[in-house]
Amino acid sequence: MSCDPSGCSDTALSCLIPTDGKIRELWERNLCFKTEVSEAGPQRGAPAIVPAGIMGDRADVIFASPEEVSSGNGLIRRTF
Repeated sequence: MSCDPSGCSDTALSCLIPTDGKIRELWERNLCFKTEVSEAGPQRGAPAIVPAGIMGDRADVIFASPEEVSSGNGLIRRTF
């Protein structure tokens, strides 16, 4: 599967490419960024992708701190 949102004129498509290399395509409105700073959260630099929604068409990306959500860290970047 490739991730090419160029054919989507009225909506935005987001692609998650985790370390396992499996591309997950989600509509932008179905993707949530969250933080969990407690011990129960993910390790710093290794955000967790958690499936969400009844149909499995949504996902939460959980970061270890708010600073990790910024685009300057290399964890989030535009690839197209």
